[in-house]
Amino acid sequence: MDKKKSLNFAALKNRTMFKSVGSRLKFVQKPANAEKGEKEPTNTLEGYPIVWNELSDDRGGYKVKLAPGSALFATPCFALYNHDFANVLGNTANKTLRVMPDEHGVKVEIDLPDTCCGRDVAELVEDEYIGGMSFSMAMGFEQYTTEETDTDTIITVTRFTCDEVTVTGIPSFTSTSIAVQEQPEPEPQDDTEGRVESSRLEKARLDFLRL
Repeated sequence: MDKKKSLNFAALKNRTMFKSVGSRLKFVQKPANAEKGEKEPTNTLEGYPIVWNELSDDRGGYKVKLAPGSALFATPCFALYNHDFANVLGNTANKTLRVMPDEHGVKVEIDLPDTCCGRDVAELVEDEYIGGMSFSMAMGFEQYTTEETDTDTIITVTRFTCDEVTVTGIPSFTSTSIAVQEQPEPEPQDDTEGRVESSRLEKARLDFLRL
């Protein structure tokens, strides 16, 4: 099944926003890619704005659970800061936002732009001022079932279209995460040849002093 749907900007006013409680952002600084003409390292966030089978916080008399595989993605889909389209962090159109559904939920990678907002978000996440993610449903619950328990009304969403994922300090699903990717430590260089040459030069110096 094709899991992409064109984004209807006229419907943005009807978007349903979710926040993800307990999420952890991960921050990574990727080295510059000379083949792409990059001169500076890329700051990349990775995490899970969407998780399957986790209850949201109370939405005003009901809670929401997302069924595995329920997320479709608008074209384009954006990464934002605090659901604000004035603060764009990534976009699937230029592959600065990458969306990767798996058995846990939907993992994302965001290559942050070299803008005031991008640099601020990188620092806020890296220094653990914020650590949450969120997302929006462009057209609300497209398919769902309702279950009544002794304490809650639970809506299980089986189909929705996500038009944006968000970095936020106030998350509402308990298992989402975001963080900065860690850079691998550089491998130690084998300097055996250099040490042999240094020993040879030192021996020659001592031999000269004995003359």
